[in-house]
Amino acid sequence: MSKYMPDYAHQKERQREIMRTARQRVKLKQQEMGKRIGYTQSNYSKMERGIVPMNAFSWLLFCKITKTNVHALMEGYEYE
Repeated sequence: MSKYMPDYAHQKERQREIMRTARQRVKLKQQEMGKRIGYTQSNYSKMERGIVPMNAFSWLLFCKITKTNVHALMEGYEYE
């Protein structure tokens, strides 16, 4: 892989891990998180697994609810 091309597969995997751990950290089930950001549990689950993309507004809500820095989530690392 070129040093100029980011490793998107690795970044996507890290984002999924961060989403799951951030949601669990605030003690929310997928159903409750989905409801808070406007999705069904099924659709939220697909987003958390990386099957369906989440829109920008939902990302911002997710970060606000979980107190996760949006830039950290996009880069694939976690900090508050």
